[in-house]
Amino acid sequence: TDVIHSLVDKSLIRQVSEDRFDLLESLREYASEHLRTYGPDAIVQAERRHGSYFVGRSFENAGLDTLVDVGNVVASCRRAIARGDPRISAPAAINAWELLQMRGPYGLGLELVQAVSQMELPPLVRAKLQTIEGRALLMCGQGGRAREPLVSAFSVAKTAGDRDLMGRALAALGEFDVFDARMDDAKVDYEQALEIARAIGHAALECVTLNGLGIVNNNLGLLVEARVNFESALTVARRNGQLRWESAAVGNLGLVLARIGLADDALKMFALAVDTALRAGDRLWEGNMLCNLGLLLHERSDEIGASANLERALVISRELGYPWLESVVLCNLGIVREARQEFDSARDAYEAALVIARQRDDRRGEGQFLGYLGLLHARCGRIDAARSCLDRGEQLLRDVRDRVSLAIVLCARAEAEFVEGDADLAAKSLHEALGLAEDSGVEPTSELGMSIERAKGLLLAGTSLK
Repeated sequence: TDVIHSLVDKSLIRQVSEDRFDLLESLREYASEHLRTYGPDAIVQAERRHGSYFVGRSFENAGLDTLVDVGNVVASCRRAIARGDPRISAPAAINAWELLQMRGPYGLGLELVQAVSQMELPPLVRAKLQTIEGRALLMCGQGGRAREPLVSAFSVAKTAGDRDLMGRALAALGEFDVFDARMDDAKVDYEQALEIARAIGHAALECVTLNGLGIVNNNLGLLVEARVNFESALTVARRNGQLRWESAAVGNLGLVLARIGLADDALKMFALAVDTALRAGDRLWEGNMLCNLGLLLHERSDEIGASANLERALVISRELGYPWLESVVLCNLGIVREARQEFDSARDAYEAALVIARQRDDRRGEGQFLGYLGLLHARCGRIDAARSCLDRGEQLLRDVRDRVSLAIVLCARAEAEFVEGDADLAAKSLHEALGLAEDSGVEPTSELGMSIERAKGLLLAGTSLK
């Protein structure tokens, strides 16, 4: 300890955390040049020792104490790729993803995995990289290319009898099927992965699959079932010290509570999820929960808090390179701006969200965003544009079977048709929305509940928005 503090005092090393020190860049360059005087083999041997150290460590349950190693892990991977050394580059790419999936950028993780995959690799190692590649493609907004490596990885794992890898590949396939709006397939994938996770005692995988099942049920508007899934995931995460999955479960549970209409409970959940994500060092869940928190604060008329949280979430989404989150944040910013009667700015935000959704072939997101944009057009008197958006949005949400989002769009259609004077069509849309809401068990204080009350009020009052 005295030696270390002496080096700090002499500015030869610097302290970067409570128990972490680093070389100054100038000293690092000097050491590298001095090492070269011993010949090229000395550099290679030093790189191999550096790489071997970092691939010999596990980063699966990475936290704040290990996230600082991301630069070292990435550097060891890149150096091994340059040397054509798969023994270090492959496990280094796997370790790098464990860190990068929490901190980003996702594109870097994808780049490393694809570079290593060009090498000669054992089948199971390649399958592990393919599982990461599929997930990274999804995160980077290239979901259309994700299925092939995931299917290949599962096939190899099944042949080899590697249940851990089978479970991971199935969970990733479930994520892909959610992206592709194949909810029945996603449910089967997640249920099979959950069975494996419990059989082999893999707590993190159990959390992943329970959260995945909750997302499927939430997307289908089965909110009671989704709540049970997320509560189960939270129990497992807390029991096993899975901090990042605790953040995910708490936040997802908050999302269900918000959709049901239990705003006070949801607000507490979102705030706790953000705090937990910060303690875990997980920017993915931090960004997600800031986005959800921002929208809920807007619904509670806290426009300053809403904008601040959404702007923070937007920055995180772009630094992560996560277009799905970016599109959702942009839509929520559109909702906030529309409430402030900043109609042009709101339209820009909705349209920017739509561009991203269409690039990703995100049909559910596109349907939701078209609903908000269509209602904005109607309120601004652009009825043809409104109908075009609502027609397309309604069809997309029927296709992906998102009952709650469909009901919200139907309420928007009821408002739009009332503006145009077609009370019969407005009443028909509202009637269907009421049926969907009843089946989903939402409260009057939810977004859907408030949309219904707004449409009801127009029809009962018999007055026009024009």
